[in-house]
Amino acid sequence: MDSLRSRLTTPVLVIVAVLVSSSFLIPRLSPTISSPSNLNVIEKFNPFTATASDVQALLRDGRLTSEQLIQVYLDEIDKNDAYLRAVTSMPPREWLFAEARRLDQERRNGKRISPLHGIPILIKDIIDTEPSMNMSTTWGSLSLAGTHPQSSAKIVNMLREAGAIILAKTSLSEWGWFRGVNVSSGWCAVTGQGQSPYVHGGYMSGDSPSGHSNPAGSSSGSAIGVAAGFAPISIGAESTGSLMMPACRAALFAIKPTIGIVPGDGCLSISLHHDILGPMAKSARDIADLLDVVVDSSHTNVPEGGYTTALTGKWDNIRVGVLDAEEWMLGLPYVKPVKQINEQMLSGWKVAYRLLEENAARFEKVQLISIDEATGNGTKNIMNLAKRDFRGLLRRYLATIPDAPIHNIGDLIKFNQDNAQEEMPPNANNQDIFLEVQSFKIPDTEYDEILEFGRRKSRQEGVDKVMKEHDVNIIVAPSDSPLFLMASLAAYPIAAVPFGNVDFEGNNRPFGLFAIATAHQDALLVEFMSAWETVAPVRQPPPRTKFE
Repeated sequence: MDSLRSRLTTPVLVIVAVLVSSSFLIPRLSPTISSPSNLNVIEKFNPFTATASDVQALLRDGRLTSEQLIQVYLDEIDKNDAYLRAVTSMPPREWLFAEARRLDQERRNGKRISPLHGIPILIKDIIDTEPSMNMSTTWGSLSLAGTHPQSSAKIVNMLREAGAIILAKTSLSEWGWFRGVNVSSGWCAVTGQGQSPYVHGGYMSGDSPSGHSNPAGSSSGSAIGVAAGFAPISIGAESTGSLMMPACRAALFAIKPTIGIVPGDGCLSISLHHDILGPMAKSARDIADLLDVVVDSSHTNVPEGGYTTALTGKWDNIRVGVLDAEEWMLGLPYVKPVKQINEQMLSGWKVAYRLLEENAARFEKVQLISIDEATGNGTKNIMNLAKRDFRGLLRRYLATIPDAPIHNIGDLIKFNQDNAQEEMPPNANNQDIFLEVQSFKIPDTEYDEILEFGRRKSRQEGVDKVMKEHDVNIIVAPSDSPLFLMASLAAYPIAAVPFGNVDFEGNNRPFGLFAIATAHQDALLVEFMSAWETVAPVRQPPPRTKFE
């Protein structure tokens, strides 16, 4: 086990810092980067609540430098990641501080490229980074630990060109929760089980794979890291629920954009038709700023002036249809019901729906086609598209990694078998999906039929139909619901917004709402997020700042 883990390029150091104030964290700063003029700002800086736009204001006014900021966030990672398991690797610290000093100098010279200039960001460990950053892209698997991508993904180049600092790669449900059946969400061999900063005692033995004590996935580390103050913003990815579920469990805003509008070059996908990268943040503004950087405007209709122009904070253009919360709530096998938690969330969603009714330009209770209907009761399962896609996508991706010890799905299966103690522990004890993928075949006609069926049912007979009949432009459901599956079938954008937190035996897990719009209406979802912020309770950070 130790020999496998030692192949990780930049293991996260575990250094326990001291929490000296219940209100503010006082980071351990190098004497070379602190000064009397801004020490007070640093002492009061709260990484658990600070948004990227908050940080940018401090940088712009000269009250904080990117170099100091990097130290603050590294201290949080050093202090808490041994428990939270959100980070798989980081660039060398020398690289991080050199990057921060370069951006600080640009700012002193009057150059500020974007609202992300000088801001640290976390990226999911499926995104390639160039050799100078010395990070593997592992998908959470020890089979790729210590390997070296040869260039950065396009989204990394876009972020860096905007001035963002790639602080770390984040953990995930190994292979995007696509390896085995009933594997714990947020678990991967590289880091172990990711933990929610909102759940005292962590993921409970006997809970379901995405139960109330679980951070959910697959973009678990990207959500945990932002909620736990490792960085103000992050990039995750989603096929079905991988952004939405962990975002709602971490009191974050997130969006899975319209399929195809965010470049995926340099990232292995599971599916050709349902995967996309997307942002997580603590505010609607940060989501808009990220979209302005990562969306390819040649593939969609970006509003004139960018997505930030949609931050109106107004409800005039928001016409909402809501789905029955109890009917759409996820249950087993994914989320094990807990009576007290379910009751608290259902009560909270009633309040959230009342806020929508009181504020939206139009409010309607609506009925949407069920997931069973949209998939032909499972006979038109888009999972079968991914099973055919992934084998070839994996082979082609691995060919770009010259030192990869595996070259295809067969090699990966054998690696897991040979290293079963690390790769298949009791909570992740199978690779049944991979075994299916190895020999899975469906003819082109059946493949096309499944894709067309899902698109038609979810669009013309689903979302589009409801919107037309009820004159609404957004459909809202509870956050623990399969609305993300409808978005995946339709290739439509879907957003998560926070609302409240439960209170049950140390479990303070957040919950919120999902909102779906039609294709290329991503700006409308940003508008909804900004309007929601004006009426919803202020998002709550984790109740603790030290985790162990």
